[in-house]
Amino acid sequence: MTLAQLAMGQVSGHSTPGTFQRRLLYAALVKVTVLSVCVLWASGHSGHASGQAVVQLAESRGPTFGRYLSAAEFDTAARMAGWRSEDLPGIRAIVDCETHGTFDTQAYNADDPNGGSFGLAQLNGAQHFVAAGEDFNGRFDPVTNLRVARWLYETRGGFGGTGGWLTCTEEVGLH
Repeated sequence: MTLAQLAMGQVSGHSTPGTFQRRLLYAALVKVTVLSVCVLWASGHSGHASGQAVVQLAESRGPTFGRYLSAAEFDTAARMAGWRSEDLPGIRAIVDCETHGTFDTQAYNADDPNGGSFGLAQLNGAQHFVAAGEDFNGRFDPVTNLRVARWLYETRGGFGGTGGWLTCTEEVGLH
């Protein structure tokens, strides 16, 4: 019995996890396999610049995040995006309010102006991403989204004001 067979529920007579757990286990197995192949290939080409780049990429990859973040995952993503420890409670409260407590990295509100609001911080349209020097295609990546939110926070001098987060800043008592 292999781990892949167990993950896919192909072993008869054995109790296997539910569909979600099988898919999660399978995804982890695939990720580890691909990363292992890249590292093995790169180690065979360690004298080549391309081999060294693959090893560096494999070693530099930070944590990966699922769709819904736990408090610890959120704090990790926020720190990776440049949020200071003393600002974490504020951005956590804003995101909690904006995502209705789900911390959904794929959150989308089509009713907001400029094409809707996107991601954890519910940033309106592409203009904030462009102004912050970020690719709009990264709007659902938690680190990118929170990095743009950090840029917006610094540009505005806080969470309050018009142009976003107004309702949530009032609800959670931030300015």
